[in-house]
Amino acid sequence: MDTQSILGALSGLIGAEHILTELSDVSFFASDLFFDGTAPLAVIAPGSRTDLAQAVKLCVDEGLAVL
Repeated sequence: MDTQSILGALSGLIGAEHILTELSDVSFFASDLFFDGTAPLAVIAPGSRTDLAQAVKLCVDEGLAVL
């Protein structure tokens, strides 16, 4: 699946309002006190444990890293 398809599938599972994709939003999650890393494709904040489980399953099935 390509990037847009994955984001679309995630959006269908957990709702677009729970997904951050703008560089200005996701870059915060790529760094800490000691390290500036590569910005992630997306950051999700699921509304429930069920949403979280479905999102993680999709990412794992697609071979994506989940941090």
